[in-house]
Amino acid sequence: MAFPVTPATLSDFQSIDALTEAEAGIIQCMATLFCNTLLPSIEAISNTATGGTLENNIEVRAELVKDILCTYACKELSIADLISAISCKLAIDRGLIKSDCDCDCEF
Repeated sequence: MAFPVTPATLSDFQSIDALTEAEAGIIQCMATLFCNTLLPSIEAISNTATGGTLENNIEVRAELVKDILCTYACKELSIADLISAISCKLAIDRGLIKSDCDCDCEF
């Protein structure tokens, strides 16, 4: 490795803040990518590339947008699960809930 990596020594709350801040940046980048790059590219799909009919053109465009949005939603569900697990861990660590509480945690 060219550059040594120094592990961060953050508290749980600092780690959560860093995670949510990074997630906000990722969401903004995804929105920019979708609005400024992907949608114009999808709009530029010509009828000749899709079989020459308006119906085919619309179907191809709709399928692309659907696939992109489903992928974005899948990513967001994964982040929601991560944040839920972190909040559960913090609640247990802080004594807000008992460790045997059914909060879908595996701690």
